[in-house]
Amino acid sequence: MNPELIPAEIGDRALQLREADKPADRVRARQIANRLRDTADRVGMSVEDYVTERARRLNVSSPRPDTKSAFWSFEVPHPELPAGEGLSNMYIAEAWAESENAKAPDSARYLEGTRGGRALGNLRLWDKSVHQALDFTPEHGQDVARTAWSTLSQRYAEASTGEVAVFAPSAYPSSVLYNNELPALRTNPDVGLDNIKFVYEPPREWPETARNELGEDPVRAQAQFAWDDAPRHIDADTYAAKPPAERQATLDQLSADVVAADKNHERITPLTATATATATAVSAGPAGPTAPTPVWQMGFAPKRTAAAKGTSSAPTGPPATATPGLGKGAAGVEVS
Repeated sequence: MNPELIPAEIGDRALQLREADKPADRVRARQIANRLRDTADRVGMSVEDYVTERARRLNVSSPRPDTKSAFWSFEVPHPELPAGEGLSNMYIAEAWAESENAKAPDSARYLEGTRGGRALGNLRLWDKSVHQALDFTPEHGQDVARTAWSTLSQRYAEASTGEVAVFAPSAYPSSVLYNNELPALRTNPDVGLDNIKFVYEPPREWPETARNELGEDPVRAQAQFAWDDAPRHIDADTYAAKPPAERQATLDQLSADVVAADKNHERITPLTATATATATAVSAGPAGPTAPTPVWQMGFAPKRTAAAKGTSSAPTGPPATATPGLGKGAAGVEVS
């Protein structure tokens, strides 16, 4: 799938979704916390363990074998947002899914719009008000949220089929996309490396050789371009300066390293049968938004992504200086 710019209506819809997504107030946070405590007590688990076990059991199955699943990471600047604020790619993925499903029902989905994603999102695990209501420190609350959403994200990837769309320029090494979703997709026999498609173009600041070769979907689905002291790092400038034989050797080594790492990937299965009967016992409010439609290349540069809606990504992302840009102007509105 060659990257194209996103239609303006997708960007506008994503902005509306962001503005409509409000954190839980104190009353709502107390309701969520009380339900979580009561249900966890009934099954003899801590809140932390119950939330993780629940994430192992929520329904993230695909409605049809040919439904295209969207994945996302980072946020992007938007001309209508103040400096320092960004538009999470989750909302772009949501708007994309909405748009696709309006044309053909059940043709597209994103994690937070699945039945399980809505259920976990209704717990507002990233919200500070919920952390406070549960007597969690901010750090512990984020750890609980990250563990639950990482678990659900991996299961979502394991339940995906066919071609998938990734709304990010690449995978940052500390992200859920890199650590949970991509390994699950690469080892998923119903997806595999060749079906992982990045919506956004590679960074415009990369040398042309790097854009042409490192920008290929299979490379971006395996490599990381941010941390030079972490595995599978490739520096675009250094790579482009190498002769062809050395560049090919770099890519061959990358593939070998990923194959070796993926051999240790384990699918997620429920830890115990304890919570089976109560996996749906916590009802934390309305079902949430309808699964949105895929959005295309807007040409925004990724930056730290604020937690929203219970998202599958931690509230912090890569520093702007270390993050590959998307290489298109923020005013662009083409489609991928």
